[in-house]
Formats: sequence, C-alpha cells, structure tokens
Amino acid sequence: MTDDTSTSEGSAEDKAVIEDIRGRLEEVGGPIGLAAKMNEGILEASGLDLRTFFLVRAAAMAAMGAGPTGWGVSTELMEGDVTAEELLGMLTAITPIIGTARMINAADALLNS
Repeated sequence: MTDDTSTSEGSAEDKAVIEDIRGRLEEVGGPIGLAAKMNEGILEASGLDLRTFFLVRAAAMAAMGAGPTGWGVSTELMEGDVTAEELLGMLTAITPIIGTARMINAADALLNS
C-alpha cells in the first residue's frame, strides 16, 4: 500500500521505482521494450495514486485477456502496493462486465505468474 506521504499522483519514491523498472524493461528490447517505452510518464499523467493505478491497469488487462507475460511483469510491479485480496476483489467487481471466461483466464494468469 502507499503511505500517507504519497500524493494523488504517487510519491517520488514510487515514481522512481516504476521509472527504474520501466527503463530496465525498455533495455530488453523487442515487444517488452516497446511496451515499457510506451508507458513512460504514464503514472504522473494518470493523476492516480499508485494502488488505484495498478488496480485500474489490472482490470484493463483482465478485460483485454492479457497473457501470462503481461501479468508476470505487472504483478512484479504491484508487489507491496496491491494485495492478492484486492486483485481478487477487482476481478469479482468486473466479472459481470468482462464475463466469466476472461475472469478465469485472468485468475489463472495471476496464479501462474
């Protein structure tokens, strides 16, 4: 979870950690590097706190049917900021909209990432 010193856009430490990881992924190159490059500055642009940012992105990933690689990268980034219970709650909340098959796909990808 984020602490009380976080702004609505996330703390400076949160931003630094995310930018460091994004930069390292960008260096990998290929599709992962391109995806990392496309995400530069996105936390600040969203105006969301870190926890909400991750939950919204996870909901979008579930809705789009993201694969295990995407979930693996995302869960590493979320570690310490979003709990498994919060991810389950998010999936529960969006299941009536995205459907059972996508929810099960997302849950499976999360469990195996």
